[in-house]
Amino acid sequence: MQYPVPQFTDVEDKIFGPLTLKQFGIVGGAGLIIFLFYSATKDLIVTIFAGLIIGVPALGLAFAKVNGRPLYNSIFSVAGFFLRPKQLLYHKQGSQSFHLQRKQEDKKSGDDEVLETEKPKSLKDMYLVLQKEQVREAELVKKTKS
Repeated sequence: MQYPVPQFTDVEDKIFGPLTLKQFGIVGGAGLIIFLFYSATKDLIVTIFAGLIIGVPALGLAFAKVNGRPLYNSIFSVAGFFLRPKQLLYHKQGSQSFHLQRKQEDKKSGDDEVLETEKPKSLKDMYLVLQKEQVREAELVKKTKS
């Protein structure tokens, strides 16, 4: 038996005409605040000023899209980015000191092989390093077989 698979699950439902519930809430809330300014002052200039200060950003928040997503979804991500503490995942100096520390440990333990801290600067250098490693692997395979 076949069942219908829902399509367009990422599209919000239009509830109030062409507006989604969130858009209606943002625009309606801004309109309510502007109406309260008008009711409190009964001054047209204050109402127009409040409309510009509150209404224009509310319209942008309700209808603007960033990367195909509504702006009101992105606002929380942006605020979280600036307010959350940053985590340092990789620190170049720390990895260099680790390699130097490992090198010193290998010298103390008496190992013949020492880790190289220099990275190959070109493809030719990388090729030479790989050739050395292949030769070393071939020697180890011969030792283990005999």
